[in-house]
Amino acid sequence: MLSLQFQSNAAASSSSYSISAQNHSPWWDTRCSFLKALKRKALRKAKSYPSIANWFHYKKIAARLRKYIKHCTRSYWERTCVEVAKSHQAFRIIKAMLNKDVSRANLI
Repeated sequence: MLSLQFQSNAAASSSSYSISAQNHSPWWDTRCSFLKALKRKALRKAKSYPSIANWFHYKKIAARLRKYIKHCTRSYWERTCVEVAKSHQAFRIIKAMLNKDVSRANLI
């Protein structure tokens, strides 16, 4: 009986305790999240047990995260540029912006 009441209360109030999905950047992936969690864990360990080895480990993980984020952002930007370059519509818009006397009919 108690478990049924608990389940019904949990189901009724689950919306107030639901974890909101974080809106990460489009280039963010699971490895970024994993490295960020490792960085947090290493920082907590370095602050709790300060030693040169712990701080060195934290700095190493932080550098790995920075490099991976840099790689992800660059590759995302390159993929985006390639996608835009494939689209002829983008070049029509640029041409229309450069030629001020072009009518709107040429954009479509």
